[in-house]
Amino acid sequence: MSGEEFCRLSRRFNFLIFRSLRSFAANFLVESILHPVFLPCETLFQRGLIPYPLRMQIRETTLTVLDFETTGSVPGFDTEPWQVGAVRLVKGRVDPQQTFESLIRVDANRPFNLYAPGAHHKLRDEIAAAPDVSNVWKKLEPWVTGCPLGAHSASVEKKFLRRMAPMHRFGPWVDTLALARKAWPDAPSHKLGELIAGLGLEPRVRELCPGREAHDALYDALACAVLLEHILSLPGWGTIES
Repeated sequence: MSGEEFCRLSRRFNFLIFRSLRSFAANFLVESILHPVFLPCETLFQRGLIPYPLRMQIRETTLTVLDFETTGSVPGFDTEPWQVGAVRLVKGRVDPQQTFESLIRVDANRPFNLYAPGAHHKLRDEIAAAPDVSNVWKKLEPWVTGCPLGAHSASVEKKFLRRMAPMHRFGPWVDTLALARKAWPDAPSHKLGELIAGLGLEPRVRELCPGREAHDALYDALACAVLLEHILSLPGWGTIES
């Protein structure tokens, strides 16, 4: 390529970049500055015009609650997820029609921690034949992008989402463990299962997820969503912001 051709291509590339930035700036000004009354924070967030909705109330939006089940820690191996479950919370209420679940491939010869909870020991053949992480991500992506996310002790879910899609920005996050510690600081335990049992929420969770048990990813996602639904119903807790 001659120097003249290189300069011409460089000018063309710079022009395209400038035009894209100008278009984005114009849309931002028109949509988020000139008409803020007509575009709620959630809309700006979903359109990518703001990084996250600082003042979005959970009762005004759709939130995805998710859970990963993992291999547990084994020396010499990275911890891997083997199941993911997700459910929508719409305007503060669990929507049982909007759920997602999938096994995630883990090699049949890869050891699990002997104390890792869940039914993985019964499902090793299915787990070994399950979709790999990249294929699970293709189906999970619309559930976890463009909306707030919830989990109980969210650090695990944050870690595996970042590993699945390191270039994506996730959240904001609502951590029901942190909320439960504030709502019931004197509770003997803030583990998800014990909170669900102690608050009398187990019948609702089993109604929404029949035939499943704790440490199943979909069951735990629904349990977390039911817990958040309950917290939002408490006096003075309906205006939690994500």
